[in-house]
Amino acid sequence: MAEAQRNANLRPARRDGAIAHWAPRFVSNGVLLADFEEVTAGIERWEDWCRAWCGRRAQGPQGFSGREALAQGYKLTAGEHLVRAAMY
Repeated sequence: MAEAQRNANLRPARRDGAIAHWAPRFVSNGVLLADFEEVTAGIERWEDWCRAWCGRRAQGPQGFSGREALAQGYKLTAGEHLVRAAMY
């Protein structure tokens, strides 16, 4: 039983460490701080990390608005949206 409790305590520590360590990296590479905070706030276990980010990407309109901006001739805006979409 003690082993199970110790493993349960490691998961939040691993998750919290990843959040603290990766926040500046994600943000400096173009992930919005608000998105990073919102996604990571919903992560309860380390095992949920990938699922949470994939879920955010599925929700995001970034790719669509990037393609729409490109079709309308707004190349810089399109590029910014498409780069952000690729990060999620």
